[in-house]
Amino acid sequence: DRIVCVSNYVEAQVKKKLKLSEDKFITIYNPIDTEEIMYKADLPLNTSLKGKGLRFCSVGRLAKQKGYDRLIEVSARLRDLEYEFNVHIVGEGPDKDQLISQIDNLNLNDVIFLHGFQANPYPYYKHSDIFIASSRAEGFSTVASEAVVLGKACLVTDCSGMGELFGENGEYGYIVQNNEDGIFS
Repeated sequence: DRIVCVSNYVEAQVKKKLKLSEDKFITIYNPIDTEEIMYKADLPLNTSLKGKGLRFCSVGRLAKQKGYDRLIEVSARLRDLEYEFNVHIVGEGPDKDQLISQIDNLNLNDVIFLHGFQANPYPYYKHSDIFIASSRAEGFSTVASEAVVLGKACLVTDCSGMGELFGENGEYGYIVQNNEDGIFS
């Protein structure tokens, strides 16, 4: 009876593509349990977080869509400018081996740390300074919503739903161009 979309942006795109009656559509954001997120964030980490300086955290599937290859390239550029920072990525996926090779080839083993799948990723958010989403595309980012719940500063690429979450002009988070230079800025 209805077509449910995960963000207003997605709804607008689907309406254009399908050319169906306006009353067929509704947007329902991904539900998140804020109390559970805050409780689990206080549980201990499964590992120590290595690295010096500003700590970035990202959580997601290790796949091209999530843009981790771009985040790694940007990290190399920032390291070459002698910034002190580290990036902790929580997740598994089909691009894991390619990302490990990229990290090795760019000598970023002391800057970027892959933590694999974690049943409880929230302590990683809590122990970071900035949450980063380098995605090429999203519907509506659940992980960015979780970072907001935990009061994290957020740097996200401009893809669907980010304006709805952080304000169309980035009032509540830093929305950058959806490319490597945007992430670098």
